[in-house]
Amino acid sequence: MEIYSQVVPHGITPDYFFDQMTIPEVNAICENIKYQYRLSWEQTRFISYITACTVSNKIKKPEDLVRFAWEKPVEISQEEFIARGRELIDNYNSINTN
Repeated sequence: MEIYSQVVPHGITPDYFFDQMTIPEVNAICENIKYQYRLSWEQTRFISYITACTVSNKIKKPEDLVRFAWEKPVEISQEEFIARGRELIDNYNSINTN
């Protein structure tokens, strides 16, 4: 029921949500909700940045005001990076050979 309360603003009817919607559709809606949430915060930060630039020369970019959790750099080792790359290449090759 909690997920449904999140998708109501997106115009999805209760009948469709409870009887016809598939898991991939629910996942897509949830990803869109997360994207819209982030976009809203990015817009707020940019407006704050423009406002702050009028009174300060210290702020060079919006990230100087606030850094969001989703902007933290992901740290992985070189070996893990190479392994992920090889896995992607193998998956790509197996899809294209069939």
